[in-house]
Parts: sequence; structure tokens; C-alpha cells
Amino acid sequence: MASSPPPPATDLPPTLPASFSASSSPSFLHYLRNLGSKAPKTMAALYSSPSPSTLSPQPPGSFFALTVLTNLLNEIERCVVLRMVALEWTEDSGITERDFNSWFIGSKKDWDWEKLNDLCIISLNPSRSSSWFVKLRSPFHSSLRSALTSTQKHPWSLLPSAQLKPSPTPPPTLNELNAYTQNIWNGILHYLVGTKNTQEPNPTVLRFLRETGLMDVDAKTAGTKREKWEITKKGYDFMLKDVSEQVWSFVFSYLQTLQSTSSIISTLLLLTSLSHCTLSEGYPVSLLTKSHKTLMPKFKDFGLIYYTSGSPKFYPTSIAISLIPGSLSSSCGHLPSPTSVHSLLSLPDQTKNPTLNIIVQTNFTVVAYTSSPLHLSMLLLFCDKDDYMVLPNVLVMKLTRDSVKESFKRGIKCSQILKFLKKHSHPLIVDADYRIPENVQSQLHLWEKEEVRIKCSLAFKIYFEEEEKEVERDVAGWAEERGGLIFRGKGGVVVVKYEIAEGAVRFKKRRVREWREEEGGEDDMIVY
Repeated sequence: MASSPPPPATDLPPTLPASFSASSSPSFLHYLRNLGSKAPKTMAALYSSPSPSTLSPQPPGSFFALTVLTNLLNEIERCVVLRMVALEWTEDSGITERDFNSWFIGSKKDWDWEKLNDLCIISLNPSRSSSWFVKLRSPFHSSLRSALTSTQKHPWSLLPSAQLKPSPTPPPTLNELNAYTQNIWNGILHYLVGTKNTQEPNPTVLRFLRETGLMDVDAKTAGTKREKWEITKKGYDFMLKDVSEQVWSFVFSYLQTLQSTSSIISTLLLLTSLSHCTLSEGYPVSLLTKSHKTLMPKFKDFGLIYYTSGSPKFYPTSIAISLIPGSLSSSCGHLPSPTSVHSLLSLPDQTKNPTLNIIVQTNFTVVAYTSSPLHLSMLLLFCDKDDYMVLPNVLVMKLTRDSVKESFKRGIKCSQILKFLKKHSHPLIVDADYRIPENVQSQLHLWEKEEVRIKCSLAFKIYFEEEEKEVERDVAGWAEERGGLIFRGKGGVVVVKYEIAEGAVRFKKRRVREWREEEGGEDDMIVY
């Protein structure tokens, strides 16, 4: 039997971190749930956007946003919402608690009321005849009904060439589109790892790399005219991610900077609509709204769209089409439009990124099968820079104490190096018990321990009067039983772990009170 839901939640304040961490970007769902006071207006706008006109610029219809948002629900939530959309109700009616709970008899209920309330999908109302009744909110209910019967395939109409001005350049091929995105991100990663003669990224990307802590000023050049920026621990985590995750980090960072509700709505509409586009299909720039045209340069910087100056069309890339589903929690399925799925599956093999296959030998030699300069720069973050060979399709490098410890000084951890080497293991050894020899793993851990010999942790010091020897002994015993005793000195001092400090103080107060009662005195102790 389903349990009763919590009372309707009020608008919640945003809980996203003040300083954004690109190494662990919150999901698209997390962003929507933490819109706070902007949520009702934003979600209503996403649910009730009109269908686009063929001839005039309008935002894409709500069908595309609704498809993405319903995919944020788990199977049971989606099934119940689709069942409820067929029902009719007035302002003062809905599905009663009894009827709603009957839907879940004999099955495990997996229903997140807070999530559905945050997404402005349902409303919970008190009822005279029962404790509550539930119904879909008006914008979501009416728009989902329309979306289920919609035959619309594209967010923007595909105008005949005769209605568009001639393009100064030919349309890009599938290979060119994929290479375009990959070149943008290869350039960013080259700059991140410090490859020589690398062109500096555009200001938008550069600001992101620095403000999010992916790069930091080298301590040796800080304050000088020639400040040198280098990769940080967060930057190395970022580098290990897939391209779609890296792009989402940039997009999420941009969403965090938006203050007005209208800007948030405009950006979300464009993102959800791009996920329903067809790869290599050109869409008329003239049908974009003014706000969406303003977003074009930023989305171009992120590799989401291909667009040349003077062209009547823009072309979404494969990253833009898969971006939103890729950012969702793994527990949420995603159902992009058949058109976009077909276009992604039709990608030729040539568009795949250059591969990196690594074999680590017991003598600390790293053999990397690759021809990419980017992969060379990535490996040089922890391999010997002065002793390596570059052959036409293979790199032969060495893991040395000095090279590995130099990477530790940059903030790179042993676990990150091992993760990188395992992630790119050669296919012939990927199923082996030890993709990296045990002696290599052990030595890397030992080198890391040389850097960090002392582990700092919070502690809490409790003082006792000279006559409280018994209380001191009992408190020390209480802490030791819980694995939280750090030190017990002779001068009436007990040091415990900070996690149990509150419990230890309460236990001391109780024992002092009992001891005072036994002695017949008054409880006038001050506990420090």
C-alpha cells in the first residue's frame, strides 16, 4: 500500500554551491529542481510555449521541453502521469488518496513527491472527504495532452531553399560537423594541459577554465607580468570526462550566471529543442527569436552548433543532440525523438575520436598506441618529459619518481593517474585481472605517501576537574567503545574525534550530574 505523501512543498531556495565545481557538475534535473522562486514561472513557460510558426520567429513549442522533462521521471512516475493526463477534474477535485493508493497495490511504489512538485507537475490539495487529493497542474496537463497527439518532428520548420538567401559556404558533412566539435574541445584540452604553441581559447571558455578552478596561476609566476596558468586537480578530473560531460559543465556554468527568469526560459527552450534536431540538417536562422540569436555565439563556442557568418542556416552537432539526455541521472531513461536517434546512429566510423590504448609494463614503461599530440600532452603530465620516444603510431614513455611526484605537486592524485591508465587500457588486456601491474600500483601509492606523511582531522578536547577522575575514566571508556578516543592525558584532558564530540559532552554532563548527586553537592559545573 502506498504511503501518504508529505504536505505540498513551498518554493525552495537554490541549494547549488556558490563556487561551481566543474569536476562534479550537477545534473539537468538537479538544476531544474533548484530554481527556487523562479521555478513556477520558468516551468509554466516551458510547458505552455506555443508551436512555432512557419514564417515568423517564435520559440519552439512545449512538445520538445515536455519530452525532455517527462524523461526525468522514473518508470512508475511516468506511467502514473500518463494515466492521470487522460482524466478530467475541476479546480476543487482530483484523485483521492484512496483511489491513488489503490494504483500501487501489489507493487513497490517508487514515487518522489518532492521531485514532481519541484518540476511543477503535480499539486497536492486538502480534501473534505479525504486527507488529500492529487492532480496534474494545469500548464503541464493541457500541454502534455497536446504533445501526445502532436505530429511535429522538428523544433523549427525546414523552409525550402527558395525561401532562404544563398549560403556563402556549402553545408557541412557529418564528418565535418563531428570534427568541428572535436577540434574545439581538443583545443581547450591542449590549453588545459599546457601544450606548447597552443592558441588561447576564446574569452568565454578562458573565463570558465579559470573561474571554476580547472586552472590556477603557477606559484612561481604569480604577481608577475608573465603569469602562467597550469592545470589543477579539478582540471585533471575534468580532462578525464567524456566530451558530452565536459560540454555540459560549460553549459551548466553558463546557466548559473543567468539572473532573469526570461533568460533562463530562453536558454532551456533552446537546449531542449536542440536535443530533438536531426544531425546534419540545417535550420533557418530567420526563425530564431531575438534571445536565441543572442545565444548563438556562446553555443558556437561550446561546440553545440555549427554556424558561419552570413549563412541562412545553423547546424546542431551530435553533442547538442545528446547533451540533455547525457546529463540526466542514470536512473532516468531518456527517449529522444526517433529522428534525432536515427541521425546519431548514422554517424560514420571515421568521426570517432582518435583512440588511446595503453599498456603499462612491470618496469614502469608506458606504451601508448596513439598518434594524437593531445594524448602526448596528457601523458606528459605524469610521465618523464626528458626520456620518451615518439613513433608514427606509438609512444614509449616512463613513469619515474620525479615525474610522478611533480604531478602530485600540481594537485593530481595517484588514484587519478591509475584511473586514467585503466580507462585507456589496451583492448587486449582490458579484461585482465590486473590491467596495471601490482608493483606499479603499489609504488605509485608509496610515492604519494611520501608527499603526505601526516593526516589532519578535527578533534574535540574535553577538560575535567581534579576531583572528576571517575567521570574522566567513564567518558574515555565511552569514547573508546565507539572508536572515537584519540588521547587521554594525565592533566584531566580527553581528546575525542569531532564526530562524537556532541555525544561525549552530553555523556559527561550526565555523569557529572550523577556524581554530584552521589556526593550530595550541587550541579554547578561548567563544561568546556
